[in-house]
Amino acid sequence: MKKVNFSDFIFGVAEFSVSEGFPDEFIMYCAENKVMIHNLKRNGNEISGKVHFSHIKNIADVAERSGMKLEITERYGLPHIFYRYRKRYGIPLGLLLFTVITAILHSVIWSIEIAPTDIIPEERILEVLHTAGVQVGAFSDTVNCKDAEYLLYESFDDISWVNVRIAGTRMFVDISEVKVKEKLKDERYTNIIALKDGEIVNAEIFRGDGQIYPGTAVVRGDLLISGIINHRDGSVKFVDSEGKIYARTKNFVSSEIPSSVSVNTLKKCKDIYFPVFFGLSFGDAFGVKSDSFTESGYFTDGGDVVFPLGFIRKHGYSFESAVMELSENEATLLCFRDFARRCLDLFGKAEIIESDIRLSLNNGAQFSGDFLTVEDIALKKEFTVEDTFPSR
Repeated sequence: MKKVNFSDFIFGVAEFSVSEGFPDEFIMYCAENKVMIHNLKRNGNEISGKVHFSHIKNIADVAERSGMKLEITERYGLPHIFYRYRKRYGIPLGLLLFTVITAILHSVIWSIEIAPTDIIPEERILEVLHTAGVQVGAFSDTVNCKDAEYLLYESFDDISWVNVRIAGTRMFVDISEVKVKEKLKDERYTNIIALKDGEIVNAEIFRGDGQIYPGTAVVRGDLLISGIINHRDGSVKFVDSEGKIYARTKNFVSSEIPSSVSVNTLKKCKDIYFPVFFGLSFGDAFGVKSDSFTESGYFTDGGDVVFPLGFIRKHGYSFESAVMELSENEATLLCFRDFARRCLDLFGKAEIIESDIRLSLNNGAQFSGDFLTVEDIALKKEFTVEDTFPSR
């Protein structure tokens, strides 16, 4: 394919050759008529070159005056294209129609973006905007942003500030909610009990009644801090107990991976594309035959203008069950990973004093570990006055 520079493509160029006449007169007449010939070549009585689109008629007159035979060997550029299709009125009408449709689409709201709120759901905001004539597909010239803001103020008591604006084909709704202090929760009373067996190391009591000494052995469920405080005058006060009880505890962690494990393998995977035109999708009529699928949308994006034209990709996939035989090293690595995950919680909340980790290889792999730790075993447990003093 011949390479054409930008100026030749814009202004149009024609390659020609002339023969069977007087070449010298041809060149002289071209100079008199100011016909610019590029890439001029002469081979005996034959002259070839190229001229711009505007000089094609002049080069034909010059060839006739000099008695030479003119042959246009090639034409390229926009002027030639327009000239070739000058009587096909559908093309300019199509361009005009495309321009009009593009202008109309640019004046329509194609998306409404609402800033996230804590109290007011987005669906309720869209319902209120719809009553004001604000919806996807509405012409932006017919939407009054101030009226929409006033209607939102009137519809929701929790709004302290709202701003509605239009940018291109998108509408943005920013809402600031009133910061209301949380209501005081109903008074609750709690005891603190032992989460697990252990030997008390240290106790920090912030609220409640408790007599705990280092070295005391406790079992799971023992009362450590009471939410009932008895005063010397005989009165009783109920509180929400607070405290930290550190105890020396024993923990056992185990993980086992057999040499044969059941796995799900990818059976088939397929992508299907469906066009989307003005929010209408044709994908639901065909669907994707698979156990599950994911869906992604791709639309024409022109900066601030998002056109409702594009396609949806449905990525379908399905799995089948299979049995995988693991080598000794593979089983050990998988078992160690599972064992480490189980230990993460223990290592995150307890101080490890002693540990004994063992690996057993018998038709698979098994990691087991005994850990001597110091951790907070305080666990809150709610109670009511009726539980403490049942009615008779």
